[in-house]
Amino acid sequence: MGGLTKPYDEVAIKLNEWYSAIKKGEVTDAEFLKKEVKGLGLFDDMEENQTVLLYFTLLEFRHELMLSDLRPKLVSMELHDFMEHIEDQRSKVQNSKGEMNQIDRMLEYYFWFFKGTHEFRKNQFDIALNCYKNAEKILEDVEDSNEKGEFYYKLAEVYYHIDQYQISVKYALKALGFFSEQPLMDEKIAWCYSVIAGNYLSKMQYDDALNYFNKSHSHAQVTTKQYLITSTIFNLGKCYFHLDKFTEALSYFDTAVELFEKHETRHAPKAYFNKLHTLLRLGQVVPATDAYQRGVAAAQDLGDKVYETEMQFLYHLYFHSNDSASDLKKWLEVIQSQNLHEDVYELAIEAARYYNKSGQLENAVVFYERADHARSLIQRGELLNEIEK
Repeated sequence: MGGLTKPYDEVAIKLNEWYSAIKKGEVTDAEFLKKEVKGLGLFDDMEENQTVLLYFTLLEFRHELMLSDLRPKLVSMELHDFMEHIEDQRSKVQNSKGEMNQIDRMLEYYFWFFKGTHEFRKNQFDIALNCYKNAEKILEDVEDSNEKGEFYYKLAEVYYHIDQYQISVKYALKALGFFSEQPLMDEKIAWCYSVIAGNYLSKMQYDDALNYFNKSHSHAQVTTKQYLITSTIFNLGKCYFHLDKFTEALSYFDTAVELFEKHETRHAPKAYFNKLHTLLRLGQVVPATDAYQRGVAAAQDLGDKVYETEMQFLYHLYFHSNDSASDLKKWLEVIQSQNLHEDVYELAIEAARYYNKSGQLENAVVFYERADHARSLIQRGELLNEIEK
C-alpha cells in the first residue's frame, strides 16, 4: 500500500499486537503499542491507505472501550462521535471497492463486533444483539479460536442482560470450549464462569451460582488482573446477599469498593449500591448513610446515572418512605428507560415488601403491580426470542 513508510506486513503485525493487548486488558502495553503504531507513518498518504486506516481507527475505538471499562478517566474522546466517524470511514472504503476480500470481511466483522460492544455499554441491548448477529454472519471466516471465544462470550453477556438465561449459558459454555483449548486462559475462563453463575443467580439457583462464582474466583486468582479478581470478589458478595448472609456479603462488598476505587474502574458505583443495600438490610443506619453519600459522589464523578438513581431509590425508600412514593416511581421510570427490567423488578419488589411491612398497604400494592409489569416485560422478551429461534 503506497503511502506507508513501513511495509504493510510490519504494520499489520503491530496492529495485531495492539489488538491482542487490548483484548487482554493490558492498559500500559496497549497505550505503548498505540503510540508505536502511530509512529509507523499510517497517515502519510490518506487516500491510498484507507483500509489500513480503517483497521487502525477500529482498534483505536476498541482501545477507548477498554479504557472506559478499566480506566475511565483516561478516555480521551466521545465514543458516540467516534463511532459516527468510523461509519463514514467504512463507507468510503466500501464505495472504493467491489467485492470484499478476506481483510475487508475481517474489518466488517470488527466493525459490527465493536459497535455491538459499544451499544451494550449504553444498555441498548437489542441494538447490541443485532450488531452481534451481523458479526456472526462473518464469524465463519475467523480462524482465531481466541477471537471466537471472545465473540461467544459477548453474546452470552448480552443474552444474560436481556434475561435469556438458557441461551446465555449456552453461549458461555461455547466460549469456554474455545478458551479451554488454549494455554494460559484463566482470565477468559473466569469471565465465562462468572456469566454462567450470574444466570444461575438470576434464576435463584443460589447454590449453583455460588459454585460457579467460586470457580471464577479461583481462576481469577491465578492471574495478575486486579480488575478481574475484584469483580469475582464482588460477585461472591452478590451471591451471599441473595443467600441472606448479609455479614459475609458486606465483607466482600467492602473489599470490592476499596479495590474498584483504588484501580479507578467504572464499577465503584455498582459496588457502593450493593454495599448500601446490604447495610440497609443489616439496619446499620450510619454506615448506610456514608455509603450512600460516597456512592452517589462516585456515580456522579463517572457519569453513572443508573447507579446514582438506584442508590437514591434505596436510600429514600428506607429513610424517607412516608413522602417518597412519587419520587420512587419516577426513579423506576429512569431505570426502565435503560431497559433494565430485572433491576426495576428487584427494586419494585423491595419497595413493595418494605411498604407492606410498615403497614402502608396502598403503596405496597402500587409497587407489587410495578414489579409484575417488569416481570411481564422480561417474560415477553423470552417469548419473542423463542419465536425468533
